This record gives sequence, C-alpha cells and structure tokens, in this order.
Amino acid sequence: MSDAPTPLPPPISTSSPSKLAIGLVIAVLLIPVVAGVLTFSYLQLATPKLPACDSTEVKQLLEQIIRQGPLGASEFYVDNHRETRFDTDANIRHGICTIHTTDHDEEIEFSVAWQNRSLGQFTVTIPPPDLPACDSFEVVKLLDQLIRNSPLGATTESISGHRELRFEEDAQVRHGSCIVRTPDDAIKVHFLVQWRDREKGEFEVITTPGDVPSFDDPVVLDTLAKVMPVALKDVTIQSIDGHQELRFDRTENIRYCQCVVHTDKGELKTKYVVEWQNYEKGLFQVRVPPEKLPLCTDPEVVKALDEVLRTTNWGSPVKSIDGHQEVRYDAQDDIRFGTCTVHTDQGAVLAKYLVEWQSKERGLFSIRNTPDVLPACDSPEVVQLVEQVIRDSARGASILSIDGHREKLFDEKDNIRHGECTIRTSSGDRMAQFFVKWTNKERGLFEVRVEWK
Repeated sequence: MSDAPTPLPPPISTSSPSKLAIGLVIAVLLIPVVAGVLTFSYLQLATPKLPACDSTEVKQLLEQIIRQGPLGASEFYVDNHRETRFDTDANIRHGICTIHTTDHDEEIEFSVAWQNRSLGQFTVTIPPPDLPACDSFEVVKLLDQLIRNSPLGATTESISGHRELRFEEDAQVRHGSCIVRTPDDAIKVHFLVQWRDREKGEFEVITTPGDVPSFDDPVVLDTLAKVMPVALKDVTIQSIDGHQELRFDRTENIRYCQCVVHTDKGELKTKYVVEWQNYEKGLFQVRVPPEKLPLCTDPEVVKALDEVLRTTNWGSPVKSIDGHQEVRYDAQDDIRFGTCTVHTDQGAVLAKYLVEWQSKERGLFSIRNTPDVLPACDSPEVVQLVEQVIRDSARGASILSIDGHREKLFDEKDNIRHGECTIRTSSGDRMAQFFVKWTNKERGLFEVRVEWK
C-alpha cells in the first residue's frame, strides 16, 4: 500500500529573506592544506631524521603558515607543540599545538612529512578544518551578532541552549537551535552552519525564519502571479488584487489566503496557500489548490501513479504503463477509482488504483495502488505495521529486534492471513501471532492485529 502525495499545480518555490553572517574558522583552520618547506644541507652521509613536532624548524614553519592566514595581522602566539602519533609506514608525524588569541584559545592539528628526504626537505601541513559545531565558540559568537542586530535584538536579554539537531554529512550542513529570552517570552531560533568556501575555511551561519511569509509579502505576490496562469489555464488573466488571509494555521505554519483574479471571462475568487517547502533552509512555496479532485487520467495523476507502480513488486521489471481509465467516482467520499495496464517481461497485468484527497484545503491528493490480493505476512507493508504495533505497546521499550515473519495459514473463506514472528528482548525471545485482513478491499485498506505474551 503506497502513497504518493502530490500538490497541484506544481509549486514554484522561492527563498524568503533570512539573516546571514559570514564566519571564519578561528586561526589557522582557515588555511586549506597549506604546506611550508624548509631545506637543510647535511654534511654527513647518514640519512637525516624527520624533525620532531616540537622542533624549532617545525615551530617556525607553523608560524609562517598561520601568518599567511586571517590571523596574520592580529596578535597571537603558539605553544604546547606535541606529537600525537607517528605513522611509521608513511613516515609522517602527527601533532597538535595551541593558538592563543586575545579572546580565544584553539588547538589545531598538523603533520610533518618528507618532501625530499635525500635533500633534507620536509613539509608542515595544516589540514582543512571540520565544520564548526553548533555550540562552538565561533558559531555561538556569530549567531549572537546576528540575533542582536535583528529586530529581535532590541528585546533580547540572553541567548543560550545552543545545540545541534542534525548533521547532513554529504551536504556538510549542521542544523541547530538556540533559545532567545526576552522580557515576555522564550523564543526558539533555528539556524544553519555550512561552508561558504571550505578551501579558505570560511563558513556561514544562517538563521531560518519563523512564521511563513505573509499573504501580501511582495515575494509571495510575485510568486503567486507566476503560479496563477498554470492553475487557471482556461482563462486569460488581466490582473490580480483583493488579497486577504482567510486563516493562519500556526501549528502547521500554513497561511490559507484568497484573491480576486480578473480574467477575460470575469472575476474569479481564487484561494491559495503559502507554506514552507523547506523550513530549515527558508524556502517557501505558493500553491493554488484545485477545486476538484483530479481525474484518474489527468497528467499529474498518471505521472505520480507511474512512480508508485514502478516501486511495486510485479515479479519482473516494469517496461511500460498505459491504458489509464476511470472506472468509478465515489461522490460521497470524493474518491476516484481507476485501472491501467502494467507491461512487464512476463506479460501484461491489470493494476487498480484510487485517487483521494490527502488535504483538500491544501490541494494535496494521494494515489494508492489497490491490489486484489491481501498482502502477504512477510510483505514490507505488513512487516512495517506489525513492528509499529509491537513497538507502540506497553512493552515496546524492551524490544531489541523483530524478525522471522512468516505465514502459518491463509483462511480463503474469510480472506484472512495468519502469521507469526519472533520478538527478541533482553530477557529472551517471544513468539507473536498476528493476522492480516481487509478493512476496505476496494480502497486497498487492511489491518494488522498482533497478540504476544
């Protein structure tokens, strides 16, 4: 049983204004793999030794590297040079030292390796930095500047509770939050930490906005003007005015709005919604919800259904899908039932599906494949529901894992599957019995009930 929520028409996304500050990782962390080279002339024939991490030569090179960076013009000194590891296979020394500035101390890592051992030439390298943590000194300081320079800053008494919500390792983006206390309230502020130029060690802190932009925000109005011709294809739009907010759902952070569209066929009162597409990145979208549920043969339905059916197990890869038609429309529940033909390497299969509202007010509908056969006891959808039921029970916290799902009996008369699985807990294994049956076969809805001791 798969869902494919789809907005109509395709939304146009835009970025709302947000606060931004550029930060530089403190001290030498700004320098991208900078290496210093010092040449020695040895009179003896013996092969020279790689200089130690606390040797005078290494200290001199480290200071040269640091002075080439953003700290070069400021006051600082470096001490506590020490070796943390020696890679004998690669003949590389790994060390750390401490940089002291007027307002902060920071430990940095460095390495010492041969560039040309026969000539006595070696390099000192400071590797690229890690992205600063959400509660690091640099981020906290920049965020403080951002907030106190914003309209909120005039009433800000304190900023605390900096913490990381999640880290996107591939995108190298940290998502965090902090608490801004004013005389009247404690406000949670979300922010991002991401690289602006990693090679230069430059990062930025961006505060993401709170409420979605207002219905009459200039950017919202401009976006609406681009969306409207897509939504009202059968008329020629002359102008749009009379914008007003009907309702603001503060819990979901969605604005339900209305405007008057002047067309060649008269005035049309048209509703639209303003909602976050990506709250953390400050991206919002403006959509014009359709008044009627899309037909089973409409392009947006066919496209979304294609994604649903191609992720369904048909026994062999799907080659093509065609023959879409609407079989029935349930006016009372506002549900459309359709069929199409799925062509696979093993032949053609008739697939049934339905189109229903996920949120009519928001203009979101969902498409579900409605199979004739009750899902098997070891199917992904049944396994997921069984686990959800068990873990949501009073004893769910003690469960380590659930496996071994299998079918014991299929009651063809009542169309019920009886199955079992193994619940593994810290105190031992338990067998759970469950059954699967239809609650509404036409709509592809089934239920799972579980019993275990």
